[in-house]
Amino acid sequence: MKFKINNKEIEFNKNTFEIIVDGKSKKPDIRTYKQMKDLYLENTDLDENTSLYLMYRDFYLSKEDEALFKKYWLRYDVTIMLNINIWKEKNKTFWHYHPKNEFWKYYEEVYQVLHWKAIYLQQNNVDTFFTNAKTNDVVLMETGYGHITINDSDDILIMANIVSNNFSSEYGEIEKKKWWRYYLVENKWQKNLNYDDKIWIYEKNMKICINDLYWDFLKNPEKFIYLN
Repeated sequence: MKFKINNKEIEFNKNTFEIIVDGKSKKPDIRTYKQMKDLYLENTDLDENTSLYLMYRDFYLSKEDEALFKKYWLRYDVTIMLNINIWKEKNKTFWHYHPKNEFWKYYEEVYQVLHWKAIYLQQNNVDTFFTNAKTNDVVLMETGYGHITINDSDDILIMANIVSNNFSSEYGEIEKKKWWRYYLVENKWQKNLNYDDKIWIYEKNMKICINDLYWDFLKNPEKFIYLN
């Protein structure tokens, strides 16, 4: 199958998991069911080596583009989520949250759906919300919130993100409560009973007006300084 970044056609090989542009291929880091099985309410008999999603970090269309991203201490990643259900849940990413920078502000991140539909779920100690997004939508991950992505489609989900190179993701206390406050089970939000709070989930519009994330950065990189 094919998708586009900055009007450049990218080919995804479903057999080798390579993405190919201008005859050059890039292989992914792969997140398997074995790595993810504890993040679901119920497990299945799915082979533990089954690939759930593919991460192509530091993906650039040219050396010049790569140099510009690195000049601003940012990187552009592509993630491809396969169309797989785990028990009664849809495929989702490994949750994470961001630390604070030197100014004691939490690092932010911005995503764009390149193909199909996604749900971006975000939470902190006092709040939980989700944002529905479709092809071309750009969604901001709120400062101070952990987040995951759910493949809300009957197809492969392809998305990209721009994020700072200055930190490593963190996990923390949430793991002790079996991860998220809410799970999407058969398309309905179900409360994780390890949370005894009365925090309700709601929909929040975190979309921002950008047509092409990659192109927008190339044309105005200063606009993305806030991600650091």
